[in-house]
Amino acid sequence: TPTGVAGDFNSEAPAISGSGRYISFESPADNLVVPGTLSSNIFLRDTCAGVSGNCTPATTLVSQSPANPFTPGVLTNSAISGTGRFVAYVSASTGLQLRDTCIGAVGACTPSLVSLGNATTTAGLSSEPSISADGSVVLFLSQPPLNSGYTGVYVATTCVGGLVGCTRSTLQLTLTSTGNPADFNSGPSALAPDGHSAAIGSGAENLVPGGSNGKSQILT
Repeated sequence: TPTGVAGDFNSEAPAISGSGRYISFESPADNLVVPGTLSSNIFLRDTCAGVSGNCTPATTLVSQSPANPFTPGVLTNSAISGTGRFVAYVSASTGLQLRDTCIGAVGACTPSLVSLGNATTTAGLSSEPSISADGSVVLFLSQPPLNSGYTGVYVATTCVGGLVGCTRSTLQLTLTSTGNPADFNSGPSALAPDGHSAAIGSGAENLVPGGSNGKSQILT
């Protein structure tokens, strides 16, 4: 808390920046920031680890809505970029969100929120995001994927950080060579720091030649 007191409820699902200084996490505690929060939210903790000069550890509420800073309904999924500037998380009401905290930004920067939404037009919800080191790519799950009843793996190009000529887009990765969706659930998944490669767990039989032999496999 701002006064150094421990949170008054459980905190969990941490993710840590490349330097180890910043940690994102989920908590329903209502004393971590002032004023308190109404339900589970995503927070960012500056631990000051590795800082040689003046630095005061502090906790920031990340899952804010400009219209209502304390809207409830955030789930227990978050991922943090290498520098700690970008935090991806899942909202039960609006799907996948990306917060630009402006930490480490060069030049003028205004903290902002990018809504990546859900990957489907159904009632399915995105989950388990992982993020590239620069925040430009987010990998996540969505259930059910469009035209399929199974959880799929998607990749979103966020276009954050002032990328020139970038077009925001979302693509499904768990497709066959002919463009059909996987015939079984996929996930969990992991994204390489540069955002160019991903490892995907899947029990689908139709993603690679020879299938999965009825076992979950790791695909790249």
